[in-house]
Amino acid sequence: MSTLLATRPYLRESVASLRCKFEQNGANLSVLAQLLLELNIRTKPAALQLRAEVAQRLLEVAQEYYYFPWPSTEAPGGNGQLDESHFPYKHGMLGWLGYRVGKAGLEANRRHGLLDSAYANDLPGINSQQYFDEWGTARSAVRLQKMAQSIAAFARHKKRAGRHRYAAAISDWETDLAYLKASHYIGRYDFPWPQTDS
Repeated sequence: MSTLLATRPYLRESVASLRCKFEQNGANLSVLAQLLLELNIRTKPAALQLRAEVAQRLLEVAQEYYYFPWPSTEAPGGNGQLDESHFPYKHGMLGWLGYRVGKAGLEANRRHGLLDSAYANDLPGINSQQYFDEWGTARSAVRLQKMAQSIAAFARHKKRAGRHRYAAAISDWETDLAYLKASHYIGRYDFPWPQTDS
């Protein structure tokens, strides 16, 4: 029996007790995983309901610990031409939300407010389901990564197309990347940060 208790620490716990543990440890990956293992064995309706809740919460918490490398805006070489096949839609998510940079763009505080909102809130279902799914859920690493990769790609493309001609836009994109990094990445998804100079 002691071997069984070692592999199933919640074997003798009622579903009500398991629910209490879930509610008290909703951000603890280890406890959530142990609860899910126990609930996968149980078949009563209350256990099945709790299992679904624990599984959902486990996915949410695991996503919070998802790490990704911050993108670089370095753009070595290239002919300055954009391969349109990578952009099948007329407007991307950020553009659709009103994000604009450069001489005719938004002021920095308005861009940063828009980026904060895009990170923290539900997004409109535009273009296709696959495209929409690439943006992940609100306040997730997937969402932040997609935003950062998109902005870094815009900057890299314009650096290749003409660094001086698009200097204002490139500067805005790099400012916005630094803002996103400081506001949403450091302390949550941080690891060695990529440089933008050579």
